[in-house]
Amino acid sequence: MQQHLGKFEKLFCSLALILHLADGRIGQVGIDAAMRAAAWTEYLDGHARRIYGMVETARVNTARTLSRRLADGKLPDRFTVRDVRLKGWAGLTETRSVETALQHLEDFGHVAAVESDTATGRPTIRFHINPKLKGAAS
Repeated sequence: MQQHLGKFEKLFCSLALILHLADGRIGQVGIDAAMRAAAWTEYLDGHARRIYGMVETARVNTARTLSRRLADGKLPDRFTVRDVRLKGWAGLTETRSVETALQHLEDFGHVAAVESDTATGRPTIRFHINPKLKGAAS
């Protein structure tokens, strides 16, 4: 969201110039074109916030769904991202969405990521379920 809004300064300038030229004016951009450009950027800001809010809501709902599945014992302790993906649960079929959900759950202490140290092959990240979460389903 910050990156998106960071582009609004350039957007404001571009809109002011376009509106100024569309009015058939030349020379310095007038205050009326600047005010209209400000109104447009404010309007677009509201839309951007709603869209980014929907994305964040979807991420939180996905994390909530995964948390419920963990509380119900649908995955064993020390599971992997792949284990979650293979379950085929709604919103959790893509690696990126599973990783995002697990990051949210880790931030709130529902799971803990631990990198397994195997002698062969590449290391695997396994997730340990907080025992308090398991008891929450009972």
